[in-house]
Amino acid sequence: MNLTAQVLEKLPTRTVFNRVKCLLFLSPLLLASCQFRFNANAWDSESQAQLYIKTLAKGQEAYYRANGKFANSADKLSINVNVDTPEYKYSIVSEGDRAQRVIMTAAAKVEDLPSYAGILRVNATENEVDATVNMCKTESPSTIPPRFPDRVIPGGELNCPPGSVPVQ
Repeated sequence: MNLTAQVLEKLPTRTVFNRVKCLLFLSPLLLASCQFRFNANAWDSESQAQLYIKTLAKGQEAYYRANGKFANSADKLSINVNVDTPEYKYSIVSEGDRAQRVIMTAAAKVEDLPSYAGILRVNATENEVDATVNMCKTESPSTIPPRFPDRVIPGGELNCPPGSVPVQ
């Protein structure tokens, strides 16, 4: 009989069973954490910019539903978003307390990246808030984000400004 078999024979069956059970429980968790780290590092700058704009838009929608107005900074949204990364500078352009829209921008700091702009428009009634979001990116690399027109036609579509294309 080899040494491993002798040791296992002397251990109570319950201890071996508990160790195997613990190992079986932890294996998927360890594998999942490795996979998450791999995927998180694979994000490119453009995907991160799109995610940040979407996150800011969701935060603005929630803030508007709770307060009846848009936040003028990311700090007020209670979300953990770094607004100044090596690749992008993020900002919020609010038009005051009675505004029906807010614009979130990601201005590229690197010459070979596109810039982004997202617009969130609300149509608020006494009973509900209907929110519409659109995100655009510059057609070619640019350090200047797309600029939405100063006036949006109520009920009209949120089209991307010239020189930019919609982001899905």
